[in-house]
Amino acid sequence: MFFVVAVLITGVILFSYTRCLRSTLLVVGCSIVAVVWQLGLVALSGTPLDPYSILVPFLIFAIGMSHGVQKMNGIMQDIGRGTHPWIAARYTFRRLFMAGLTALLCDTVGFAVW
Repeated sequence: MFFVVAVLITGVILFSYTRCLRSTLLVVGCSIVAVVWQLGLVALSGTPLDPYSILVPFLIFAIGMSHGVQKMNGIMQDIGRGTHPWIAARYTFRRLFMAGLTALLCDTVGFAVW
């Protein structure tokens, strides 16, 4: 129930920012897919869900929404400057790729140490 409320709140806030239903549904949908994959991996690994690990789906959803909003913001800024939408998406991907790759590598090292 809490997760559904979190999805609704973030969806409304994102829609009020982008004013585009398709973009909002895409970002929220991709974030939900990430949560489903994460829960599937937890189930496959046989790890039990305790009170601390039940927070992980919320964190995964929040990270997915954050990255989605960053991408939408970059694309909207480029389109506002007159760039074609496809080119704006490519520019945004290029700008955020190195930062995202670095974050993933840091997470990988952190989990490997754990």
